[in-house]
Amino acid sequence: MIAEYTLANNVRSVLLAGINNSVATITATAAASPYNPFPAPAGGYPGVCTLIDSLSLPTKIETVTYTGRTANGSDWDLTGCARGQFGTTAQSWSAGAIMICAPTAEMLTGRLPIAIIADQAGCTVIGRSASTTGAGAVIPATNNTVLRRRADVLGFGSLIDADIDAAAAIALSKLASQAAQSVVGRASGSGVPSALAASDWGVLNRVGSGNLGFSTLTGQHIRQAPLTTAATAITLDDATHHGRILVCTSNSAITITCDTGPSAFFECLIIQAGTGHITFVASGIGVNVRNVHGYTKTSGQYAKVGISVYSAAPNQFLLEGETAP
Repeated sequence: MIAEYTLANNVRSVLLAGINNSVATITATAAASPYNPFPAPAGGYPGVCTLIDSLSLPTKIETVTYTGRTANGSDWDLTGCARGQFGTTAQSWSAGAIMICAPTAEMLTGRLPIAIIADQAGCTVIGRSASTTGAGAVIPATNNTVLRRRADVLGFGSLIDADIDAAAAIALSKLASQAAQSVVGRASGSGVPSALAASDWGVLNRVGSGNLGFSTLTGQHIRQAPLTTAATAITLDDATHHGRILVCTSNSAITITCDTGPSAFFECLIIQAGTGHITFVASGIGVNVRNVHGYTKTSGQYAKVGISVYSAAPNQFLLEGETAP
């Protein structure tokens, strides 16, 4: 396991008073500018202090870890000290011994080399392939492979049937040789997915509590809010009016034009909500608005009529409901 420590840059101080080789509290004098004091341990990670008698010609060195830091006037007490760490020996020190925060090999062992991150190889990920804790490394990918774990090893490779849980996933054979014009899913209930074949003009839908599958949409599948308008001149078209309820609120006369725009099977329900009567007018060569009585208007306020295309090229509109001459 990689150990973690609390470190800081440019830390230097001197020992306030002499110590023997067993004391667990060491007092560092206040750091003189531009140096920083020893940092307070954070996140449960101990601080590190190296004692040295000379920077130019040292004769002895001891590395100490500490778990706490408390103020001692303008100085700092390093508490919970573990003496003689990282291959050094606990020793007695005189006042004025130099104290620094220096990295050690133990702090860096197991770390991912910065060179790997700064200049990572192409088509690779950084991770740990072994099932044990340790240093990460580059895991290279090859063409047409996926990152998967097999036999407790993480790496890139091909999927085979053995990699897929047949009880809870889609069998590879269904993905490798899927039926034409189909999706893989489950029509109803729980279990192994299968191919859901698409039908002509079908959309994938589920109606009520029925099964999931492809079918042609009908009126019960489509629910849209009524379209309310105060306009007095309206031309019917598929995008705006097909399958909608059109509520006309004007108190002035309204003209609705029926031309070649709407496609075959167009239909729209129209309500005269205002006092303005609605007149349906055919426009275009061969276009007609037909009614069983020959009427082309609504009968009055709150009248409800339906208009639909029953034959195309050119459009033949059928007007039905509460109509008047």
